[in-house]
Amino acid sequence: MQRIICLVVVLISTIVIGHNTVAQELKVVSNVDNLPLPFATVTNHSRPSIVSTNINGVVNLKGNIGDTLSVSYIGYMTAVLLFNGDKILVVRLEQAQKMLPEVVIHNCRSVKEFNYNNFKGAKKLKKQGELQKGFGGVIWSKGSNIYAKIALRLNPLLPNATLTDFSFWLEKVWEAPDSSILTPLLVSLYEVSDSTKMPGELISNVPIFCFPQKRGKQTIKFDSLHVKIPTNGIYVSLQYVMNEAYEWKQFFWHKDSTGTKIIDSIVYRYGGVIQGLRSKDFELVWYNGIKNEWILVEQRPTSNESFHNSLKCEAKIKYCDN
Repeated sequence: MQRIICLVVVLISTIVIGHNTVAQELKVVSNVDNLPLPFATVTNHSRPSIVSTNINGVVNLKGNIGDTLSVSYIGYMTAVLLFNGDKILVVRLEQAQKMLPEVVIHNCRSVKEFNYNNFKGAKKLKKQGELQKGFGGVIWSKGSNIYAKIALRLNPLLPNATLTDFSFWLEKVWEAPDSSILTPLLVSLYEVSDSTKMPGELISNVPIFCFPQKRGKQTIKFDSLHVKIPTNGIYVSLQYVMNEAYEWKQFFWHKDSTGTKIIDSIVYRYGGVIQGLRSKDFELVWYNGIKNEWILVEQRPTSNESFHNSLKCEAKIKYCDN
């Protein structure tokens, strides 16, 4: 039986439930038409945890009265509120007003397509001993989680380039149910900040959802969005929907003094493993939802060209040859 070595993005922790903990149903809707906002992100800053609403914009919460919550959704202003203990709470998010950037139209007589990936040099990595270091990928866990999403930097260094599609690979943890692969993901696109080299402003205010149907290669099409890649690259962000409907249990076992196999602990997971590998580029960062900041998966300068942990990916890019 093959084991998957993975980086656990979010560690499970024991939560002590106080006597004033109450349950609440929270529903997130648009203030424009009162339609539900599916898969909105709800963060409890007082008792660090991050969850997602379901397809109907609803999530069941447990918290203490007075906890500080924030609710965010692509294309809308983030709302900050207090957990008040009401049985049902409706949160209406205000649509964000964003000035569209200036668009320059180029007369392109020769459009070319470039396949941009980081896995075809595996033989070279093997010779350099990098594959032996191992990086299986990333997986999300329930609990006192603070990392809502990850992002991968694409920097093809091509002028007047557009992102046509982006692919990544999913694998099922061996003890997970087959349905774990069906967990939806939220996809976001960010500019690269000139000062920090981390994700900066959102490039698209349109929510993008990925609904995997099977393990293996997952491809997201961006044709209709006409995503222009800035000169210093673009970040593609992935975030699992962390709703109770998509939870599954992973059991950890040990043997007692008599040799009997007993359960040591149970971790609640979301989705499968997003496959990883070692790479010299394709920077991998994650988002701390409590501090509202991006950080490197590995503590090193983003300009460092040494091998580091990344995600297996492929992008199709169109650019103007002339």
